[in-house]
Amino acid sequence: MELRKEEFKPLLSKCDMVQQLFKCTQESARLRRQHIFSHKRAINRTDNNTCVSIEELYKYYKSVEEALISLEVTPHNSQTVLKLIKALFNTLINQVDQESLKKPIITSNIINFISLLIKRWNKYSNIMYMLLKTLLIFSVTAYTLEDPFCRLVPVLEHIMSLPNVNPNFIFKESIAWIIGNMSSDCPQFIKLISQSSVFIPQMIELIGYKYQSLRATCLWSLYCLAKSPLMTDKTIFASPLLLSQLNSILKGNKEKERAVWILVSISSYIIHLPSKDILMIIETLLDQLIKTEDIDYSKAILRCIGSFLASDVTMVKCVEPIASNKKLYIAIDKLITIPSILQECVWILSLLAADPKHCSTIGQSYTLLNFLQSQLNENTEYNVKKEILLTLYYLVSNNNAYVNSIGNEGVLSFCAQVLEKHMVKDVQMVMCILSIIDLVIDYLPDSKLFIKEIGGKVGIEKMIYFYEENKEISLLAQAIVQKLTTN
Repeated sequence: MELRKEEFKPLLSKCDMVQQLFKCTQESARLRRQHIFSHKRAINRTDNNTCVSIEELYKYYKSVEEALISLEVTPHNSQTVLKLIKALFNTLINQVDQESLKKPIITSNIINFISLLIKRWNKYSNIMYMLLKTLLIFSVTAYTLEDPFCRLVPVLEHIMSLPNVNPNFIFKESIAWIIGNMSSDCPQFIKLISQSSVFIPQMIELIGYKYQSLRATCLWSLYCLAKSPLMTDKTIFASPLLLSQLNSILKGNKEKERAVWILVSISSYIIHLPSKDILMIIETLLDQLIKTEDIDYSKAILRCIGSFLASDVTMVKCVEPIASNKKLYIAIDKLITIPSILQECVWILSLLAADPKHCSTIGQSYTLLNFLQSQLNENTEYNVKKEILLTLYYLVSNNNAYVNSIGNEGVLSFCAQVLEKHMVKDVQMVMCILSIIDLVIDYLPDSKLFIKEIGGKVGIEKMIYFYEENKEISLLAQAIVQKLTTN
């Protein structure tokens, strides 16, 4: 039944009240709108003194809610309803201060009401957009509102499963934004998202569409989910379509670094995809590494390549194509002298040196080996020195022709110093140093005297005492001391 004109008067009166409230702080709203939906996917509100408290607005909101719940929207009255909703939710979006959004009793009621309106009026795109826009604002502080958002998941899932045509793209972009905002603080909500067969597959599909804003938002949301510690099972990301979409982004001009960091976060899952898909993305990454002059982008690519190498337990899908590609070594030779990228470069070298088939490629570069050795006595980070020692150890253990790479005074002096002063309590590092000294003694017997002179024997004896409960370290240390005392 249609409403008669006089029945609109109470609604229009409430609408006017809310609009007046909205206009009273119109200038502060304009300033805030400049920050809403920024590229940081966050809201930066200033001038809180001019904000309307949510309690003040709530008394208007409740009377409007009562009127709307009993209202049937028709083509004849939809514009009036939209006018009312815009007045109400524009005020919520633009005027409520950040602290008010953290009051879950009031805001959860509003979210529940929005959910009801979406279910009832989902065929009116202008109303839908306004409702989703309001939800997006509340999602910024969703850690206080997780329960009502969890109840919203079926509603959002229905919208996300609609055909990929306008105006559905606008709705899906808002939902992707909501998911990204909630990815780090709302474990139950993220669990529901990850268990759904709709949200992540839809966003993977949408990053290939022509609308830049939609692509960027969905890619950002996938990035937030991929790196979120709350996303414990990322199997749903193991999709050939995702690799294909990310590959296209890497060959483009925008959002490339974010695409790489998604690959870093899901490397252990996509390693099980067909080899041709993995080879495609590896080739693109190495091409980008050679071409780019952007240090941060280079670092992201190196971290991605290292993640692939570390995840490839078969040593075939990633290690083989990466290790045999000259582009990688050309790039590392260029980048390894940059302090902010040194750790990534050395990490990759240690992973490659662990493979007997490819360690010779590293060992044949004397310039590279000399640079690595020089870093042991520089003011270099501990993790970098550890990876350097691992690289040198793998080289010699896989091919004793490189024993001179670790049998020089610089390397041995560093090892002896670490042991004598007990500078580290890292079991892997201690084991690596002892193994290096053991190899040097076996292949370069003349080094015994130098090792004793620099305090190596004293340091090794300390390891027997400090690690007496670790049989592997204790027995190796005792064996080395025995070799040093034997002529």
